[in-house]
Amino acid sequence: MIILITGPINAGKTTVGKILQERIPRTALLERFRQPIQWMSIEESIPLNIANMVGSAKIFLRHGLNLVIAYPVSLQELRRIEAELSEFGQDIQTFVLAPRLEVATTDRGGRPLQPWEVERIKEQYAEGYHRPGYGQVIDNSEQTPEETAKVILEAVGFTG
Repeated sequence: MIILITGPINAGKTTVGKILQERIPRTALLERFRQPIQWMSIEESIPLNIANMVGSAKIFLRHGLNLVIAYPVSLQELRRIEAELSEFGQDIQTFVLAPRLEVATTDRGGRPLQPWEVERIKEQYAEGYHRPGYGQVIDNSEQTPEETAKVILEAVGFTG
């Protein structure tokens, strides 16, 4: 099983991904691909982040693990990921977390947002990260992370 959770910064991707990892046996959570190269511009690092994700995904899939990937990706990047992982014969079930902008720009996670993050969230909404044209869109503005995870688990047919 491969689940991709996408959406803008502070949408809850990592938090929901961790819950899914706890609920689905033998699941690896892939996120935060930019950490090794934070000194690099975001535009320059994205192709490397995607390559890092795909490489890690292949290793885990070869070992028979389920995957939850929590990362904002464009439709073009999704198609590249699908092509790269097609050898495993599994569909990537994609979910877009899309809280309302006024919710996404608040300190809703475990740490306060930095001013640059608030500006980047606004940019991502203007660029359509909350409505990328693919996947099941979930407005999780009024949901707890557990409730959002439950929606995803039901959508993928996981009953365990």
